[in-house]
Amino acid sequence: METKDPDPKIKVAFSPLSTSLGVGLRYDKRDKVRYTLRGKKSFCVTNDDSMNFVVKGRYDVDQEFKGRKSEGAAEFTCKILDFQRDQDVRLKAGYEGFEKVQYLQIRENNWTLSADMNGRWNVRFCGICNVGLINMYNNQFDSGGTDVALLRLISH
Repeated sequence: METKDPDPKIKVAFSPLSTSLGVGLRYDKRDKVRYTLRGKKSFCVTNDDSMNFVVKGRYDVDQEFKGRKSEGAAEFTCKILDFQRDQDVRLKAGYEGFEKVQYLQIRENNWTLSADMNGRWNVRFCGICNVGLINMYNNQFDSGGTDVALLRLISH
């Protein structure tokens, strides 16, 4: 079974500076061992921390330490807490530097809609259930006692 996120993770966060660094390790059938280095820096735009400017990047290497994938983005994030009763909304608009594409994300408590200027989009739902982890994107089903359901619709 392949994993999308590096595991185990080592993360370091500096709260007053709104900076985080991460190092990860991933093992899968095809690439064997992959290493990931991540960084993120957030700059507060408003006094109430409802809007931030975020710069983030990620670099993946294989077991021979050859670069495999790079990502870097600059984005504005806006949090609207209690948009309606018990409903938070988060908006994100940014530019991915390596793919050279603008993107937008709207997130409500359990739903996420993401789209970019190349016409790619996806909708995700994550909620509580008793059937296990359902990931329609990867066509996998894990009934190992997990109590989270994830439904993801993709358009390319």
